[in-house]
Amino acid sequence: MKALVQKGLVRIEEREALSEPCLEDEVSPTVPLAPSPEQEKALTAIFTAMEAGTPATILLHGVTGSGKTEVYLQAIQEVIRKGRQAIVLVPEISLTPQTVARFRARFGSQVAVLHSGLSTGERYDAWQRIRRGMVSVAVGARSAVFAPFSRLGLIVVDEEHEPTYKQEQNPKYHAREVAEARAAYHGAVVMLASATPSLESFYLARQGSYTLLSMPQRIASRPLPPVEVIDMRQELHAGNRSIFSRLLKQGIHECLADGRQAILFLNRRGFAGFIVCRDCGAVLKCSHCDVSLTYHAAGNQLRCHYCGHQRSMPANCPGCGSQRIRGFGIGTERVEQEVGRMFPSARVLRMDMDTTGRKGSHDAILNAFASGRADILVGTQMVAKGLDFPNVTLVGVVSADTTLNLPDFRARERTFQLLTQVAGRSGRGDNPGLVVIQTYAPENDSILAARDHNFAGFFATEIENRRRFSYPPFVHLLRVVASGTREENVMAGVHALHASLMAVNSEFLPSGGNGVELLGPAPAPLNLLKDSFRWQITVKGRELATIRRVVRLGLERFVQNEPLARSIAIGLDVNPLGML
Repeated sequence: MKALVQKGLVRIEEREALSEPCLEDEVSPTVPLAPSPEQEKALTAIFTAMEAGTPATILLHGVTGSGKTEVYLQAIQEVIRKGRQAIVLVPEISLTPQTVARFRARFGSQVAVLHSGLSTGERYDAWQRIRRGMVSVAVGARSAVFAPFSRLGLIVVDEEHEPTYKQEQNPKYHAREVAEARAAYHGAVVMLASATPSLESFYLARQGSYTLLSMPQRIASRPLPPVEVIDMRQELHAGNRSIFSRLLKQGIHECLADGRQAILFLNRRGFAGFIVCRDCGAVLKCSHCDVSLTYHAAGNQLRCHYCGHQRSMPANCPGCGSQRIRGFGIGTERVEQEVGRMFPSARVLRMDMDTTGRKGSHDAILNAFASGRADILVGTQMVAKGLDFPNVTLVGVVSADTTLNLPDFRARERTFQLLTQVAGRSGRGDNPGLVVIQTYAPENDSILAARDHNFAGFFATEIENRRRFSYPPFVHLLRVVASGTREENVMAGVHALHASLMAVNSEFLPSGGNGVELLGPAPAPLNLLKDSFRWQITVKGRELATIRRVVRLGLERFVQNEPLARSIAIGLDVNPLGML
């Protein structure tokens, strides 16, 4: 090449070529659909908010299958017509391919994609296309809220209740709060949307801080699927020791016979939840975290789902040498195996963290299922929300109890949301659907509310519990976590920090301040995590500014006066979504 250049036959130029991975697949264009009366009412309110030119937040509460996506599409079309730009946030990378396909079908090359599943170069190229004004719509997970649009007119937060919108690592942020801050800067509208809004968002809408729009009917008046709650205790009494109830087995059989598809949901991956010795009772735990190891049949390995540590499955108990070590609890691997054993002709796909590690794997699994190359999709919460498969007429919740008993005040809310969302994947086409929920707690209020598709009833009960026990949205929380490799230092340090916070708080009270409530110190539910011992203090208060001031001043005193301050790490989380 150098010789050709020297002879003047070739000229070498450097040109920038911005990749567009979302444009690689062919998508058939679509046109706006005639809106239903409920969609028309919602769009009118959204357009009115846009015309005002002032920041506004709208909560679109629509049941699953009510046509919320078409509302987003037509609202964004109006934004583009006005020469402005839009961001669409989805909670999971698994939702991105289907969402991108819908937006590309309507807006073509005007769509850019931003999420962690892209390579560094692809993210850079998408960022540059957005920054230079080459596109008008950005679709992605929570970090897409920072897309560098200069004429932002609308931010859509789909499935706004999802905890994945909160980044747990520093710098901690909630995409919903960032969206509202950007809307305030640009004079834009934020549209929060969900069939199961977070209690905080719905409370703010009821109080008038947000504009509440409701879409309580499915498109074309399709009925919400009937939900059957199965008491697995009764199944055991009847002699059924399978992980599937008799009704769920019958439903799968009929689904396969009719050429329909089914989704089986279990929010736990792996084959067995934990391994226990039947002689000495020892549970095999992670050597770096205070949690049991999960058995994965693939590779015959035990894995920690918190730090990633893994080891081979031992033939004997490490404690007593017994060979009677067995797995208890079930995960998606076990469900997949049982489906294959009971229904050998069924084509089964599994979608969880273990099967979606490679680039493009989400898209490949969903495309295979959407095209009818599989009959049953087994998965974790990746399959529980946002997906639209018209041929799915059966949804089975293998166990509704996995999230119900977590030591978190949001456990009931998360259970209701997950069950309602996964139930909404059934009966979205012309054929009626069925949902089967298996549980050992059939009388639980969250499960009964999900059975009845009763968000209003669940909200009324749960908001009263939050009021009674002083939890959000009636107070703000700030979680202080002290961690270190020597537990005695962590314990001593966190007690010294607590004393500093108490001293600062007491100074507020005589001066007429409201002060705060301090809970703890106590070991964190996950006391040992990645070789660090963890203790926590939870600060409660009605005024976030007061909480921040007490904690800031308390930390300053602690650092100045306590020698142990240098030997432990202090982590802060304002309004945490997880308490583990």
